[in-house]
Amino acid sequence: MPDSSISENATQETNTKLLELAEPPVPELNTGEVLVEIAGCSVSQPFNSKWHTVTATPKNESFPPIHGISGRVVAGDQAWIGQDVLVPPSIPCGECRKCQAGRVNHCLSPKLIFDVLHNGFASHVPLSTEYLYAINELKRTPLENLSAIPLSVAPLFQAAQCASLNAGDNVIVIGENGSGVFMVHMAKALGAGNVIAVDSVENGFQKILSYGADITVNINGNSPAKVDEDVKNIRKQKELPQSGWKIFNVSGNDAGKETALRLTGDTDILILVGCSEEEAESAKQKLTASESTIIGTQGCLPELYPQVMDMVISRRFRIGPFVLTRPMSWIREFFMELPKSPGDILLVLTTDDFGLDYTWEPKSCR
Repeated sequence: MPDSSISENATQETNTKLLELAEPPVPELNTGEVLVEIAGCSVSQPFNSKWHTVTATPKNESFPPIHGISGRVVAGDQAWIGQDVLVPPSIPCGECRKCQAGRVNHCLSPKLIFDVLHNGFASHVPLSTEYLYAINELKRTPLENLSAIPLSVAPLFQAAQCASLNAGDNVIVIGENGSGVFMVHMAKALGAGNVIAVDSVENGFQKILSYGADITVNINGNSPAKVDEDVKNIRKQKELPQSGWKIFNVSGNDAGKETALRLTGDTDILILVGCSEEEAESAKQKLTASESTIIGTQGCLPELYPQVMDMVISRRFRIGPFVLTRPMSWIREFFMELPKSPGDILLVLTTDDFGLDYTWEPKSCR
């Protein structure tokens, strides 16, 4: 069972050099546990949040957790053997004040599914069945692609639910370096009407337009006030409503949040994706005498995962064009590549080359 581990003595200078390939013994499974053979391990970069390769020790906050895995149950609970599954990186604790209030996606003490030793960077992982989401039918969707759902698709569906996004609603999406394409695609998949994409894309907006944006506004080099002025002029010229819009900030930075607040007017709903409820309340204080609604949202409610998976498998949300796979033996190069990856690319490690030998040489070079 090959396992890509991180040494306890890692430092910023040595970072990825301390990744090691090992073969720990197959664990004994307890009652209610299964062994999942991993197909894909997602370390995607949604909302333009960039990790800085592997630094410090596994206990350091900058150590990159995996975002999710997909795979097949091969041992353990007989009811699960042969089942394709999706596994998010954490589940709600069920006990904190957020969970007790029904806002489990804002859980204050989530249970981390993967320990810091291998973070799921392995060919197989033992897991409790309470962590699994069954995939009933794959159709033509590669199983490894589904590993990108937990932090790259599910939070956007959750954001749309928070905004009560309905067919025909007008939408503004604020992104960064192309990250807005995911939210644009989600909004259109759910039937949004006019969608304005506010983003900074060096090589143009062709991809965002192809995934549903009706209008694009370049945020690069422009102040929030200038972007607000441009959007107002566009809505006036195209005879679009000046209020009642659903606004989603997926930029992952303060500049994007400031732009989103500037764009938010009376009767608008602003969703700050990846922000806590407390952060949303703080942002609300900047909009005095406004009838707008500001909501912070994180993660995804567990009960929504089946709907999200159905969107991907049925290809209403086309995840395939965004996914870039790399073999697990490339994990060192993978983490060096990660900070440089575009905001609209989801990177997934696959385990199809494990077991060939114990070198770091990429499979394609052998």
